[in-house]
Amino acid sequence: LKGDQAQIHIPVGKHKWKALKQWYQRRVRESNEGSKKTDLLKVAQKQSAKVKEEKAQNADQKDLEEKKEEMNKRKAQRAIYKKKMTAKTKHGQPVMKHQIGYLLHKIKHSK
Repeated sequence: LKGDQAQIHIPVGKHKWKALKQWYQRRVRESNEGSKKTDLLKVAQKQSAKVKEEKAQNADQKDLEEKKEEMNKRKAQRAIYKKKMTAKTKHGQPVMKHQIGYLLHKIKHSK
């Protein structure tokens, strides 16, 4: 071959497949060098998706924490009401002060 044309040497024998594979990989690498801008775009898209997922997870965690706090408050309030409602006088009668107070509380919050 003359001048500017590059000569491709393709070996014959047991190493020909290895040489062809290397040649193909070099060719693919050379063709991918021109597409770096699209790679940067893809990286930016992946990063933005990752940030969105992290924000969503943080929001979900905050919601779960708020729900747990609310449940703990309700549980503590139920324990207080239970203790008051099961309180007895020295004669074994229920303490009416707590019973009436609980009923008034229910009426106020039902409206």
